[in-house]
Order: sequence, then structure tokens, then C-alpha cells
Amino acid sequence: SRILVFDYVSDGGAPPADPFAGGLSDGFIEATDLAGLEVYVFVSHSHTDHYDQGILGWEENVEDIHYFFGWEAGEDPGHQYLVGPRATAELDGLRIYTINSHHSGVPEVGFLVYLEGLWVYHNGDYRQDYLSDFEYLGSQTDHMDLIFHAGLTDERWQYTSQARYLLERFDPGVFFPMHFGGEEEKGAEFSLLMQRQGFDTTFPVPRRRGDRWEFGGQQPK
Repeated sequence: SRILVFDYVSDGGAPPADPFAGGLSDGFIEATDLAGLEVYVFVSHSHTDHYDQGILGWEENVEDIHYFFGWEAGEDPGHQYLVGPRATAELDGLRIYTINSHHSGVPEVGFLVYLEGLWVYHNGDYRQDYLSDFEYLGSQTDHMDLIFHAGLTDERWQYTSQARYLLERFDPGVFFPMHFGGEEEKGAEFSLLMQRQGFDTTFPVPRRRGDRWEFGGQQPK
């Protein structure tokens, strides 16, 4: 009955769509897909590959929708702006913790979200003092069930070290490598590297927009 949406963009930066699908099965969100659900929308920062202002139109047609921005994105009293540092919020059993970064001229956050027994972390483009910030998140939970993080294999990028630290520290059931700018199949390289380094986490790799995974009944791990 609930849907969480992180850093949604309606075009670009994703595998090819299926022209015969439509809606969620095609990797796009339309207001009709959200009807009757409790919807929580998260935006880590203002770069256009993370923030599509079309998301604001959903609230015209969706009764139970809530927005959480990682910066002062506006002045709507119905939206929450988690500026921080290390902002928190609670709503309808949902608990949110942020860590702060600054990337290419804009402020941004990583989101840790707790809901119905599951811990979900979405990194956005966070790249800061991760040893301190991830330990702060560790003061909230000793594990994460789902992690969404850049899946780079080049050790010259801090993202690679961050990803390894998250895997070691929080032993997630599922780790979604992301942020390949339309070449998401490269996530398989990251998956192989991490598996060779001894991590037995599940690393889903999308092949097209709208690919879907289901983890039900129990926590992933």
C-alpha cells in the first residue's frame, strides 16, 4: 500500500524502454500508477539527473503524497526540506535520516529510511566524509536491507570505497548498483568485482527501464 520514489527522472540515464509496456512496467511513473497508495517522494539534490520537476504534478492527482527534499527546494509548507546537517523526519511510521554532501555546486543528501521493518539507503551522489557519516547511520541501525549506490569499479573514485564500506559495515541483503547514465548493464562488472571480494549480497542489474524485482515474505537477508 506504500511506494517510495527516490530521485526519479522521466527521461535519460536509463536502459531502453519497452514501447508496448507503459507506466511502471516501462519504468515511468504516471499519476494513475499512484492512485490509492501512500506515496513518499525523495529528492537528494537539484541536478537534473536526480530531480525531475514533473514529480510535483503528481500531487494534483494523488491524495496521499509526501515530498522530502535534501535542500531548500522551495517554500511549500506541505513539503519537507531536510537541509541538515544530519536532518531527521518522521511520518506515518516512516523514519528518515540524512547525511550531507556538496557536489558540483549544489548541496545534497543521502537518505536512510526505515519503514515496516526494512532499512533502505539511497546514496544520491553523496561523496563526503563517509567514515564519519556512515558510522552515524550505524548509530541508527546495525544493518541495511536495500542499498542504492553508485556501482563504480574504478578505485580512483571514492564511490568505490564507499560501496565497499557499506557492504562490510551493513551486510545488506540487496545492493542496487546505479548511476551508469544509460549503460546500467555495467552494474554487472561491479557485481562481479564485489562477489570476487567475498560479498554474497544480491546485486540486481537492470537491462531495460521497468525491470522489476520482488523481495517478499521476509527481509532480504
